[in-house]
Amino acid sequence: STTLDNQPIYLEDYVFFAESQIRLYEITGNQVFKTNAIESAEFTLKHFLEDGVLYQTALGASTIERQRAPLYDQSYRSPVMTFVGLLG
Repeated sequence: STTLDNQPIYLEDYVFFAESQIRLYEITGNQVFKTNAIESAEFTLKHFLEDGVLYQTALGASTIERQRAPLYDQSYRSPVMTFVGLLG
């Protein structure tokens, strides 16, 4: 969770939140969910993308914590590919 003070914020939290909001919008038609998804995607682009690379932690994190986000699914879905799907 990224709700604790002084903790890095993680890409997957924002991507999967945005995806859930899109799904809720599709089911309910409620514009609040659509707005949440758009704002989360904009936040993700602003805070996790640098020179065309998405990172697992936000750009302000220490270099030890900053790693490129995996492009392919592992034991769970890749946040990068999920995010690309949301943008498409």
